[in-house]
Amino acid sequence: GAAIGGIGPHIASGVWAAARAGDVVTTRTVRDLASGTEVRFRSLGSTTLRGVPEQWELFVATPA
Repeated sequence: GAAIGGIGPHIASGVWAAARAGDVVTTRTVRDLASGTEVRFRSLGSTTLRGVPEQWELFVATPA
């Protein structure tokens, strides 16, 4: 099988780790791409993700 590389798996792992049962947690990028939809986002604040530079702001997504 093909290996998955780059920072994508690190971002996904960090986002997954921030989620609680039933949460849909996203990054600012997903929030920005969903602009104009009926999805609402609640900030979880900024955090560091292992293996990824800089701070990342995470959000919980919920339907309107």
